[in-house]
Amino acid sequence: MTFTDGVWQMWRTTAQSTQRFQARVSANGDSITGEWQDSGDGGATWTRDFTLEYRR
Repeated sequence: MTFTDGVWQMWRTTAQSTQRFQARVSANGDSITGEWQDSGDGGATWTRDFTLEYRR
């Protein structure tokens, strides 16, 4: 997991699939907007699993 310049990233790799989460925290810190993505080919192509938005 990383958090740099307001961008939050997490990832998970297994033999069956690769998943990643990428989100941006708003400048005032009141919201996070991002999405989970899945790859069945080791990260060459990505498909959106779902989007999310958190608001304070």
